[in-house]
Amino acid sequence: MRQRERDNADPETVRLTLTTRRKALESIRRDMAALKDEALTLEGELRAQGAAGLGEEIARLEGEIGTLETRLSRLQLEADASRLLHSTLIGAQREAREHWLGPIKTQVAPYLKLIHPGTEIELDDTTLEIRSLHRAGVAEDFRRLSAGAREQVAVVTRIALAHVLKKGGHPAAVILDDALVNTDEKRLERMHLVLQKAAEDLQIIVLTCRERDFRDLGAPIFRL
Repeated sequence: MRQRERDNADPETVRLTLTTRRKALESIRRDMAALKDEALTLEGELRAQGAAGLGEEIARLEGEIGTLETRLSRLQLEADASRLLHSTLIGAQREAREHWLGPIKTQVAPYLKLIHPGTEIELDDTTLEIRSLHRAGVAEDFRRLSAGAREQVAVVTRIALAHVLKKGGHPAAVILDDALVNTDEKRLERMHLVLQKAAEDLQIIVLTCRERDFRDLGAPIFRL
């Protein structure tokens, strides 16, 4: 059961669990310190007054301290395990990001060269979403690019991801559903080159109600 929980864990959940357990440990340590102080006080009173009832109270407090020490040891072990799991998950995430980000940027480069020479993309290292387009050393927020530019960059990034998937042994095809409606005629010609290049290694399917935009590709046309 615990193994299944760990397999389904995510770093944020583990971090919060670790924080909670640390607070629990601190609370137990405070309680133990208070009980020990109380026990010492009672021992002093016992010696001073010779009251038998205080001995029973001290025994009770010592029992509570023993229980808390046992709980403290258990929580310490759980906290150590959570800390190790958190570290392991963070490392696994980092490896996964490196596994995807580098190859995608490598695959997208020749396509970007066809439509926006001298540029490169920056991807979010968690979601793999496009964050910006770097041009001449200047980062341009992807959301601030023109609608046509966003379309083009998004398409070549999808193509790059398909290449990475295929190289990893996964079936990959790119389906574009009127994905270039805001692209001007000049850029559309460049995107034709992109699609022709991609089709050398991938299956590219274009769904469109603007047949004239893709007639010059020379690809088979199926009308529904």
